Formats: sequence, C-alpha cells, structure tokens
Amino acid sequence: MIGGRLDRYVLRRFLAFYGLSLLYLAGLFLLVDAAARLDQFLEARPVLEKAGRSVAGAVLRFYGAGLPLVVLQVAPFVTVMGACMALVDLRRTNELHPMVEAGRSLPRILAPVVLFAALLTAVLAVAQDRIAPAAVRARLEVERSLEEGKSTFTSRVPHLRDGEGNVWNFTGWDSAALVARGVRVAPFRSGDRTWDLLEVDRLAWRGGGGGGAAGGAGAGWYPEGGRLLPPAERAGGTGDLVAVPADRPLPTDLRPADVELMRASEDLEGLSSSRLRGLRDRYPDLEYLTVLLHRRLTHPLANLVLLLVGVPLVLRGEGASLFLSVLAALGVCAAYFVADSIACDLAGRGVIPVGPGTWAATILFGAAGVTMMDALSGRAGSR
Repeated sequence: MIGGRLDRYVLRRFLAFYGLSLLYLAGLFLLVDAAARLDQFLEARPVLEKAGRSVAGAVLRFYGAGLPLVVLQVAPFVTVMGACMALVDLRRTNELHPMVEAGRSLPRILAPVVLFAALLTAVLAVAQDRIAPAAVRARLEVERSLEEGKSTFTSRVPHLRDGEGNVWNFTGWDSAALVARGVRVAPFRSGDRTWDLLEVDRLAWRGGGGGGAAGGAGAGWYPEGGRLLPPAERAGGTGDLVAVPADRPLPTDLRPADVELMRASEDLEGLSSSRLRGLRDRYPDLEYLTVLLHRRLTHPLANLVLLLVGVPLVLRGEGASLFLSVLAALGVCAAYFVADSIACDLAGRGVIPVGPGTWAATILFGAAGVTMMDALSGRAGSR
C-alpha cells in the first residue's frame, strides 16, 4: 500500500525538485515573454502615467494575472523534469539500489510519484476549465488598459455564423464603436425567406453592450448602405438590388460578443468547456473548436504521459551515459509536443478526423510509457 515511510521519503525528494523545476521553467517563460513584450509596456507609459500607474506596476499586474496560465502551460515539463532530477539525485547518493535490494521494484519505488502525477492531472484539468478563463479575462483587461487611445479597428476578422446558419464576412471591425465595415453574407436567410446576397457598407450595433444574448429593447445591428439581392436576380441581370431599411435592425442573433470571441484566439483558449461547446454547436464546421475541447483533456494528461515515457529512459542510463539519458527523456517530451501540435493542427484543418488527431500522440506515447515502465520491473537500481 502506498503511504509508507519509504514512499513519503521518495515523494519528498521528488517534490523538492518539482518545486525547483517549476521555479526555473515558469521563471524562464516569464522572462522570455517579458522581453518580447517590453516595447508594448514602454509605449504605453504615457497612458499609464495619465492613469496614475507605472510601467513596473503594469508588468506585475499583467504577469500576476497570467501566472496560472504559465503554470498550466509548463506543468507537464515540470513533472518530468522534477522526476528526472530526483532519480539522478537518488542514484548519485546510491539510495536507489538499496531500495531495490530491499525487495521493491523500480515501478513500485516510483509509485508515489506516479500517483502524484495522476492527481495533478485531475487538478490541471479542473484548473484549465475553472481558473484559466478568469486568468485570461484578467490579462486581457490589462492589455486593453495598455491600448487606451490606440486605434481599435482591425481588418483581421474571421467568418462568423449566426443561429440561422448565415456566414458573415467583415472586412473591418471596430471593437470600441461596435461597428463592422464591408459586410457580406451570401446567401442570407431569415425565417423562411432567403436572399442570394446581403451587402452592407457599415453595420453598427445599437442598444446594450452587446455581451448578452438578447440585448436591450431595440438592440441590434443597424445597416447603413445595405442591399439585398432577391433569389430570382443575379449580378448583371435585369433586377435591381433591394435597399435595406436603416431604421430597424437586421434579423440575426449575432452579437458583438460573438465577434470578439472569434477574433481573439486567447478568448477561445480561456473559455470554459460549457461555453466552448456552445460555440462549437453554433459553428459545427469549425473543426478547431472541437480540437480545443479535446485538448481540455489531452493537455493535462501529458503531465502523466511524459512522466511514464521520460522516467524509464533516465533509469536505463548508467554512469557517464546518465546525462545523455536525461537529455533523451527531455527530447522525447519535446517530440511529444511537436507530434501533438502537428496532429491537432491537421485535425483543426479537417485533414484528419478530429478524435484520432487530437488523441494520437497521447495514446501512442502513453502506451509506450506504460510498456517501458512495465519493462523496469525486472531491473535493479544502479550501484
């Protein structure tokens, strides 16, 4: 049964190196990211000083808000690094071999570490769904405060789908004024009526903040310079485009919040699973939304999978080759993330099925890790 004195001793040694690995990887990540964003903070100095804040304070607020996201991102590497460092230390002090001589197999010695990784996997899965969305929102609030006074217009807007199945294309979007430009929908459906084309020069949201599902009374998208092409007509034909009245909103349940969610990938990463499923149901043809849902499980599982793959490689090393074994373990971990990223990208593009694509690396590396751990049962620790 796990929980004896020897198990607690092994776990304490592991947790000590786990903490060091967490400080190192999270600190390195923060330093690299801060160096890349330094110009953004310095450019925002006038805005910050006007608001009575400092650049240093903004940096602390930004990374304090985003710290849970950093921990979630580096957690799988932290676990395998902590385990590898603990094993190297146990072998260096010649403590591993006496444990084996006492009748414990290597997998049994590592059982408390594996159990910790399994429990941490569950914690990461919950944190990714409950804590990450709040961290994303807090970080975005800091980013927006740095951008006060800057242009809020962007020309990078993805296609959006409303509840009627209409696909909306914006050539520009002003997130502050809630105004879309160069709007085109082909075809445009409303109830039992269908038009071949809807074109609007300028589409402005009025009434309510745009975040809710219903908005206030009279809330909606009011068109300026709108035109409809009836089904019987074609461009260049005999019929004329029908003007869209500008005094009433267009019949659609699309909201500015939907535009913002689709425009900012960080918002998608920070959505709870329930909200992400709702978005996926609205856009069933966007495979990458389903990929993100699957990754809510596969990314936390990498914490356990990498441990099962990396530890046997370290234990196979002897003497001078031990350092190379540690490098090999970290290399396999990097290979896992590369393979997982490629497979998920292909699944998101619809090249391969979403299920096999998002789970391929987890299943293959996990099966290899279980096999490698099982093979350690007959091995003895190094003297």
